[in-house]
Amino acid sequence: VAPTRARRRRSRAPSLSIHRPVVVPHPSRGSTMAQGFEKMMAAAKDNKHEQIELFLLAGYSPSLTNKLGQSALHIASIWGSTEAAQVLIEAGIDPSITNQFGWTPLHYAAKDSRYATARLLLASGADPAAEASNGKQPWEMAKEDDMRTLCCGEKLELHNAVIAYDVLQVQTLVRDGADLSQTNNDGHTAIHLAISMADSEDDAIEMVGWMLTLGESGPAADSLALAFASINRQGYMPLHLAVAKGSAALAEALLEVGAPIDAKTRLRGTGYDGNWGQRDEGGQLQEVDNKHRTALHIALKRLEDAAKEDDDDSDDDADAESDFGTTTDAQAVELVQVLLRYNADVNAQDAHTKRPLHQAVGAGRHDIVELLLAANAEPNATVKGHAVLHEAVVTSDTRLIELLLKHAADAGKHGKPTARLDVNCPSRDGWTPLALAARSGNHAAAKL
Repeated sequence: VAPTRARRRRSRAPSLSIHRPVVVPHPSRGSTMAQGFEKMMAAAKDNKHEQIELFLLAGYSPSLTNKLGQSALHIASIWGSTEAAQVLIEAGIDPSITNQFGWTPLHYAAKDSRYATARLLLASGADPAAEASNGKQPWEMAKEDDMRTLCCGEKLELHNAVIAYDVLQVQTLVRDGADLSQTNNDGHTAIHLAISMADSEDDAIEMVGWMLTLGESGPAADSLALAFASINRQGYMPLHLAVAKGSAALAEALLEVGAPIDAKTRLRGTGYDGNWGQRDEGGQLQEVDNKHRTALHIALKRLEDAAKEDDDDSDDDADAESDFGTTTDAQAVELVQVLLRYNADVNAQDAHTKRPLHQAVGAGRHDIVELLLAANAEPNATVKGHAVLHEAVVTSDTRLIELLLKHAADAGKHGKPTARLDVNCPSRDGWTPLALAARSGNHAAAKL
């Protein structure tokens, strides 16, 4: 980092090396130390390095952290306050200090494209291979290839071959042991990319098929399992992408080789980026849980969207993948059947506590409801205080009520108590399905 006038003036200040304050990780809230620490953090944000020097000379440790483990160096790296970062490093802070979620200052500098700060951190000994609690190294957080390279990122030969649709090069690289779990700056593995960028389902199947076939038994086998669990910036694993594209064939190909059937997507955006926490029942600060939908949820959400019944939480799917082409209703059903054949959890809950059965009911899909019930979906589970029988009564869906009651009767005959329907289950407000039917004047539902 080239010295500025401020840096030259600062170089004549008393040496900070003679001041070695005791590290106090969490200053007591409201104390004088805490108030000073807050001001030091603000100075790091605004690159007011002279103010930071004064706090350090007054006895503040450069390694002080807040309750999320964020140090002033983390803050300086987020905002690209390079001079402030240099003062803190010269005062003795570990350039690879981690917060509660394992993020180092270099993770933030890479993520926010703070080149000067990243260069300073690396020159000061920051570990470019440090892994956060999400398993990501700094270069994997980078949004730009130049930053990726700066943080010692790897070349993306397999990705480039996929982009060029060079099947022979893909075959060669995978045979030679290419790392299938390697990601680009969007978090895409080569498998993600082959699914997302393909012009047609056939193209995607060919490219992905070669990576699966050659990767399953060759030197790339270990990285294939990691690739299946790799989550891109959108929050999707390869299986989620295949399902979002509406491809039963791709989904089955991935599942056949070991893609995790019940792994969940991740919510993205403010509050879910690893920088926020929430307190558990014991008052301890925990990372916000950002797990959301399984592949089965995604398949059913496609049906919900088609029925125009799902507009309450569509914001978290703003980047959802478009189909390879027009997906017929039969293909949509086939996709659900494939997932059920591989034992998808029919009772999994998404981040809104919604289950596949509730999605099928919301989409008005009696055929899918039957498939889910046959797979032992729990008919008494509630979402926002209502079971599916309540929903059927509220929507006056007589056919669905008949279907639920028939399934309950059949389950009883075959000794499946877990699948039995409780016709008297109360809603959150204490209403039974019969009471709801009576209140709304739904005589047909009440009679059933």
